[in-house]
Amino acid sequence: MMRAKRSDATRNRDRILTVAVEVFTADGLDASMDSIARSAGVGNATLYRHFPSREALIMAAYEHEVDVLAGSAEGLLKTDAPLEAMRRWMWQYIDYVATKRGMAEVLRHVASGQDDFFNPTREKLLEAMRTLLDAGMTAGAFRTDVNAKQLFQVTTAVCLASDDSEWKEHSRKIMAVFLDGLVLRP
Repeated sequence: MMRAKRSDATRNRDRILTVAVEVFTADGLDASMDSIARSAGVGNATLYRHFPSREALIMAAYEHEVDVLAGSAEGLLKTDAPLEAMRRWMWQYIDYVATKRGMAEVLRHVASGQDDFFNPTREKLLEAMRTLLDAGMTAGAFRTDVNAKQLFQVTTAVCLASDDSEWKEHSRKIMAVFLDGLVLRP
């Protein structure tokens, strides 16, 4: 019985976090905690039991998104060759940046005064990129003169270079060119 409650609580927490990202992305700081609870299919008490404040929910939602993205690198490498795993992960990263762009106002508000707010999540993303790069280098598929920090800088710059309505499509095209340059040719 306790195990069922724990797994139910975990599902509720994950559902709240997923919905919170969507709602904060769409509504910004004005997002209603009630609408988040309702959309997640939980009561307000459940929401506040997991996240006692708006700031706690925002921080947890952001960290959850990073954990899902960073954690997907290993899974992609189990099913795909390094180049395809890298490509699929980069497309996920671009989607993540789209969410982060939508939550920018909310994240700035929460992170103000916390110099190290983004450091742990940046490290998780760098580690995922390092994992993907290392797999490609070990397989002899990727150049060895590019490191994860450089890849992170290029990817982030590409995602933030444009703010028009088609920025995601443009970012994917530019990243495809970059990835093509990362591949070793026989």
